[in-house]
Amino acid sequence: MFGNVLDWMQRYIFDPFLLALLPDRCAFCNTVTRINTFVCDDCKPRIRWQTEPFCTKCGHEKAQCSCKKNGRRRWDGAAAPWIYEEASEGITGGCVRLLKSSFYERSAIYMGKEIAAHVRKVFPLTVFDTVMPVPMFPQDEFERGYSQSVWIAQAVAKELGVPFENRLRKIRKTQPQKTLRGSERTVNLRGAFDLDEMYDAPGKTVLLVDDLLTTGSTLEECATILKIYGVEAVYVATACITPNERK
Repeated sequence: MFGNVLDWMQRYIFDPFLLALLPDRCAFCNTVTRINTFVCDDCKPRIRWQTEPFCTKCGHEKAQCSCKKNGRRRWDGAAAPWIYEEASEGITGGCVRLLKSSFYERSAIYMGKEIAAHVRKVFPLTVFDTVMPVPMFPQDEFERGYSQSVWIAQAVAKELGVPFENRLRKIRKTQPQKTLRGSERTVNLRGAFDLDEMYDAPGKTVLLVDDLLTTGSTLEECATILKIYGVEAVYVATACITPNERK
């Protein structure tokens, strides 16, 4: 009985007070939601999750596997819990845009939680030495005020209990990838990344984290640099993956 009273007090007294003081907001639409809840009731059923079986190489559902189309990747495995959809089709794209357009770390934390859970499911036996974010060009990061990939990677590292290391660098400003197609994306990124030369890379297994996997050009270039410096294995993990018909 006493427990029921405490539950009632928390639900009708403490939670409303905390909600008014420090309201939790939905990671997808930014509306106020319940205490300790990342997704509101309207958005939750609209999330488009990837379903098993998965292709552990390209990160898609088996039915959407892109390995034959894209050929051999420099990374060793890929994983993403959500299928990317534009606002007119779904809500996963809204979470990505919200994080990129506003100082809203809560979306990154939720992405990190779901990425980590998905990575555990897809790569249950893989031991990661470190989690690294895909870097932004310093000027772009300064102008935005933060790096969404850093926030997401920090959340993933915390969930997995793996060290976070921000050692990759973007050393050349590039055109926005979304404005380019196919091979243009690869050319645009050539020579754009480097690794901290003081980093002890040989033999490491790295989990490389970003928000979205579309063609994979950015992640491919980062994986290539890591391998050049002696990293043994590179796995990539993103919150969303774009369906093959959209690429």
